[in-house]
Amino acid sequence: MTTFPEAAAAANKWQAHALPIIKAYFALEDVDMTTAICANHYGKDTMSKQRTSDYREARDHIVKAQDALYDMLEGIRDNFICDYSAPYPIDMSEEELDAADEFNEALGRAVVSVEGAVKSIGDTM
Repeated sequence: MTTFPEAAAAANKWQAHALPIIKAYFALEDVDMTTAICANHYGKDTMSKQRTSDYREARDHIVKAQDALYDMLEGIRDNFICDYSAPYPIDMSEEELDAADEFNEALGRAVVSVEGAVKSIGDTM
């Protein structure tokens, strides 16, 4: 078993692995903002109302895609945490089990959250 600082550092590498997905998330956010502007920009004639409806419908699909990307990011983070968590062999004593639980809970808290990673990368873009 690795030490806690090593495990936390290794598990936090999930952000580098997920960077393309985070960038796609921000690209969709830009598209979402553009469709929101377009949906509010058009006038009241029949053609404009149809365009507004189309943009609003597009926004719904964009939000669903963003939610799916966010779920992917949570999965990547969880997989990295799982890869570096303490194992639970069948023959563990109660003390060893408690120590493994404590290690894994601390590791989960030490790894940057999806929200934190998205915010930190968004601040650099």
